[in-house]
Amino acid sequence: MDKPEIIIFDNGHTLLYEPDWNSERGNRAVFVHLAKNPDRVTVEEYAKKCSEVFGKMEEIRNIHNCDISARVVIR
Repeated sequence: MDKPEIIIFDNGHTLLYEPDWNSERGNRAVFVHLAKNPDRVTVEEYAKKCSEVFGKMEEIRNIHNCDISARVVIR
């Protein structure tokens, strides 16, 4: 089995309900452990892009009554 280059955990009520869930706090905690950030993306920039992408996905879910996998496989 090949070693994965990256593992992304979905945090935010997917696997369990977390009453005090806070995406900003979670992103900041993860960002301090980044192995690479060559474009020097800030936590704020990351959060903004995530909101844009997931907003588009939510629109499609609502229009077509379907779910979209956010799974990404990097080869």
